[in-house]
Amino acid sequence: HKHFIAYFGNMDLKRVDTATIEDYFLYCQNDLGLCANTIQKHKSHLIDLWRFMKKNYSKYGISENVVLEADYGKIQKYEAIALSIEQVNTLLNQCLLEDDRSTLLMVGLPLLAGMRRSELCGLKYDKIDFKNKTILIDTARIQLNTGSLEKLPKGNKTRTTCICDALEKLMKLSIEQQNDWKQGRTLQVDDYV
Repeated sequence: HKHFIAYFGNMDLKRVDTATIEDYFLYCQNDLGLCANTIQKHKSHLIDLWRFMKKNYSKYGISENVVLEADYGKIQKYEAIALSIEQVNTLLNQCLLEDDRSTLLMVGLPLLAGMRRSELCGLKYDKIDFKNKTILIDTARIQLNTGSLEKLPKGNKTRTTCICDALEKLMKLSIEQQNDWKQGRTLQVDDYV
């Protein structure tokens, strides 16, 4: 909301049009350096704000949702580049140098098991099967101002991913440290990883 206030704070919102919204998206890209995904989220929030103001015409005087047709397509899209095996090894070796071994999971699970950040945050120990070398991904946990929200992963689908030998070693190192830090209380199956 600070970006909205900084840009729209002194404007008469009744005079804002689609071109103004597109200028805002360029401001987000060029002046603030925000990525396309973040700017898309801003667009979604702005659509909701204008929808709310349109419903309360007597209070805000907004008669149309000028955000709906605004284009943020001038924003450069960056192509993802896969890491080389040397880069992966360097990254994991750096994690091994950290005192807190949870970095092994923060890097290893997305890198070696293809898990998204929200899926990693929602992962519990009962979803890990070391015997069959699988992880059931059925929960995504998202942080909100009021706490956290658990939901199905992206696409509202569960999936199973595998645990390779390297990931198993990283996970066991992290679990060993977590057990040490529990001061006598062992990890429970419903604990978050």
